[in-house]
Amino acid sequence: MDAAVEPFYHQVVPHRPAPRIRIAYCVTLMDLGGTELNAARTAERLDHDRFDVTVVSLADKGPMLQRYASAGIPVQRFPITSLYNRTALREGLRLYRFLRANRIEILHCHDMYSNVFAAPWARLARVPLVIASRRWIHPASDRRMELANRFAYRLVHRVALSGNSFGTATA
Repeated sequence: MDAAVEPFYHQVVPHRPAPRIRIAYCVTLMDLGGTELNAARTAERLDHDRFDVTVVSLADKGPMLQRYASAGIPVQRFPITSLYNRTALREGLRLYRFLRANRIEILHCHDMYSNVFAAPWARLARVPLVIASRRWIHPASDRRMELANRFAYRLVHRVALSGNSFGTATA
């Protein structure tokens, strides 16, 4: 064997870290509510060596923006005033393009409006795992919203239930 050529089993292979999982949390508002704080706390506590976290917001402003900025978590804004107008369609198409361009692997919707708005666009964008949430006990005050959420639950791969909503969701 030629002394200048080292056998392959003696060669050192550099360690390549696994690629970070690209996850997006979708929230309706950037206010200081329970759902928004839950999403922020979870995003802050994720291992940022393993997860590349982005927050998708359906609101353009609010106090939670500063918290995400301080944590180094980017927020993409897709402001809508209604789920049933042209703006929602335009912003939905923007969300679709964002999900595709950034190759988001997990989209977790955290509330009623984000379930209805983001879940269909995520499925169209072929996001591999789409999660909706059911964190409320009482049915939506708007019958259209209740029906739209039921439709969203059928689209997603999983539905995350809070302890209080489990009994009503399974009844």
